[in-house]
Amino acid sequence: FQQLFFAAVGVMVVLIFCSSMTGIIGAPLDSGAFFLESVRFGVLGAGAFMLVVAAALKGKSWFVTGIVQSAFVAVMIFPLGGWAIANWANSHNDTGPATTRWAVVLDKHEYHGRNSSGYYLHVQSWRPGRSIESLKVDWRTYSKVVPKTWAVTITTKPGYLHHEWVVDYKLAPLPVPGG
Repeated sequence: FQQLFFAAVGVMVVLIFCSSMTGIIGAPLDSGAFFLESVRFGVLGAGAFMLVVAAALKGKSWFVTGIVQSAFVAVMIFPLGGWAIANWANSHNDTGPATTRWAVVLDKHEYHGRNSSGYYLHVQSWRPGRSIESLKVDWRTYSKVVPKTWAVTITTKPGYLHHEWVVDYKLAPLPVPGG
């Protein structure tokens, strides 16, 4: 049982790690809303996992300890694992047409947390009801872009789960007027 438990946790950690390493490519534009929608899959997975754990631990003297440890792991891993799987399904199963758009970089923002940093470019939105889109980029790209003097050519697809995602992007300085 212990080997199966660690194998399941290991697979979920690898999926989460691989999903988070993709950066902007493959990521849905509405990542917050997408995460909230995908949590239900993680909750279902966590529930199934807990049922299997309970069945495997039935009759063991350390049943309660095992359930508590498994519940902690399930709460930490399965919501993120559900997001990773949904993210993969949204981008890799998408057969919709690619659309290329052009937008001016309006602003940029960097985030520094305890163990991570994130670099974002805010560009004009092409979607109804939105004024900006936030695109996560690497530090090198972030450091060279000057807002209102650079533009992005971005290719997106509609998404298998109906969440538009980024296929590719290219940044370039805007042409200088009269130059």
